[in-house]
Amino acid sequence: MINIHIVGDGKNLYAVKTLLEINAVQFDDEIQVTCFGDNYLNPAYVRKFTSTLTMHDIVRGADIVVCTNPNYEDDNIVGLCSEFGIPLLCTFALQDDVAPHNNIILDDINLQYAATDMWIKRIVNVNENVKSIKHFTGISKTSETGENALPGLSLEDYQEVMNNVLGQPKLIKLQNKYFFASEIDSWLGDDNIDIQTNWIADTDNVDASKVDWHTETLFHTTVTSSSEYQTEDLVKHSHLLIPGRRTLNSWHYANACVVASFVYMWHRGFLPENCTSYEQIDHSTFVDNIFGGMFRLA
Repeated sequence: MINIHIVGDGKNLYAVKTLLEINAVQFDDEIQVTCFGDNYLNPAYVRKFTSTLTMHDIVRGADIVVCTNPNYEDDNIVGLCSEFGIPLLCTFALQDDVAPHNNIILDDINLQYAATDMWIKRIVNVNENVKSIKHFTGISKTSETGENALPGLSLEDYQEVMNNVLGQPKLIKLQNKYFFASEIDSWLGDDNIDIQTNWIADTDNVDASKVDWHTETLFHTTVTSSSEYQTEDLVKHSHLLIPGRRTLNSWHYANACVVASFVYMWHRGFLPENCTSYEQIDHSTFVDNIFGGMFRLA
């Protein structure tokens, strides 16, 4: 029995749980996915009970821990996982440096960072004479009602995504559709390759009182390379459109796939011992399972 404990709340937590449970047959052993949130850990909700679970209990009883809420970093979840040698996958960036430990501790296991950075690294490795890479991740509504509704996310989830955005949005065109793009990060990679990541959406403002659940998540890359045979640069596009699945909207489904792929890689022994960065993971390993397969490059 593999005990997978997910600490967090909301749709991020249940998306990971749902995806793992409906694909339990992918694992060699039976899995038990258990979720823990405020109903277990917040004294305001559980004070009526004489005894309650602590973070210590949750970590000690797990084979692997997934955390989807950064607030639980303050409850020493990293220290406890290190103490008991339990692998920890966080969907957010840890604020504190990780002390020397004897287990796997990974953060930013999500679409915007882990999946994107491994994708970009793979593109650099399989292409020659690359000059620049522009990558776009975001959400698009499947039909336009003109209401500027939230794209399948709660206001809190949408704000969490937008916290990483820099500057003002600008209008761009991808696959014959117009989007508003905002830069997330930019840097010079190996061989002075200009790399930029961006958030895109089909509106530059939202009406927080309305939610449109019919969405698609976009994962688009534009690669510019110099050509040996012509004076003009060669521009290639890679476009991935991710719909929702069953009860999961597209954004939570895509992010759950990233987490589930890492859980599967751990289960199969593919994560390096004492791994502390997803950059240590090869992209081909990440996509070689049912969860990460959609991020495979041709």
